[in-house]
Amino acid sequence: MNNLKLKIGINATCFDERSSGAKNRFIGLYSKVFLKLKNCEFYIYQAKSIDISLWFDSHENTNFINTNIPSKGKWTKYLKSFLFWFKENKRVKYDIFETFHLPLLKNQSKFNILTIHDLRFLNNNFSLIKFFYY
Repeated sequence: MNNLKLKIGINATCFDERSSGAKNRFIGLYSKVFLKLKNCEFYIYQAKSIDISLWFDSHENTNFINTNIPSKGKWTKYLKSFLFWFKENKRVKYDIFETFHLPLLKNQSKFNILTIHDLRFLNNNFSLIKFFYY
């Protein structure tokens, strides 16, 4: 696997300064992945209000990309995400692309991954619109 050169995109625009289990797993997991997979190029998309690069040691194989996507405000975030990724997916192609929240837009990547950290919200009673959305 040392000769394999993968281009990996990560949509991390859902993370902000708040502490969470998902954020801790993201930092803990990718701190090791960036170091272990030195032959891969990582492109981490961050929300406009946060600098994710401060959470990690500097590595030559990591690139942090600023977006106009807010990390808060569910509907504003979804709308801006949809517009941003619609354009970005035409511009770049990754071997692997991972996202941690909706909207999930299939892009040109060979593999698209949606990581869901918590499904407790499904136990809540919510409107028919939210039911079909989720």
